Amino acid sequence: MSPKPKRTRPACADGKRSPNDGAKKYSIKAIRKAIDGSGGLKSNIARRLGCSRTTLQRYIDENPELIQAMSEEKDQVGDLCESKLIQAIKEGNLTAIIFYSKTQMKDRGYIEDSNVRIGAIEPAPTAASVRKASLEIFGKLKESGAI
Repeated sequence: MSPKPKRTRPACADGKRSPNDGAKKYSIKAIRKAIDGSGGLKSNIARRLGCSRTTLQRYIDENPELIQAMSEEKDQVGDLCESKLIQAIKEGNLTAIIFYSKTQMKDRGYIEDSNVRIGAIEPAPTAASVRKASLEIFGKLKESGAI
C-alpha cells in the first residue's frame, strides 16, 4: 500500500491557488479596492475578495502599499468616531462629555484611576467632581455658541 499524497487546504475560499503556490491571484489594485470603505476590518475585506483572512494577511504583510492602505482606512474610521463624539458633546450628551474629559483631558485632572500615587499633591477627582466639571464645560460651550 503506497502512502497517501499529502493534501493541502487551499487558502482561498474558491479553491484557487494561494499566494504561496507561486501564482498571485489578487492584484494590489483589487485588494486596495476591497480595503476602501471596509473600515479596515479584515473579515470584510477577505469576504469582498473571496479569500480567507490568512490569505489577505499574507498579501498585506508582503506589500507596504497595502499596509499603508489599511492604516489610512483605520484613520478614516478614527476620524469619523472623533467627529461623532464632538457632535455628541455639542448636543449635550453627558456620557460623551465625561468620556472625552476622562480620555483627552487628563492633564486637567480628569482621570478615573483607583491607583494610589505616591507624592501626588491632590487626590484624583471623584465621579461627582467629574460630572460637575463636565456640566461646567457644557455650560461654557453653550454660552460660547459652540453648541
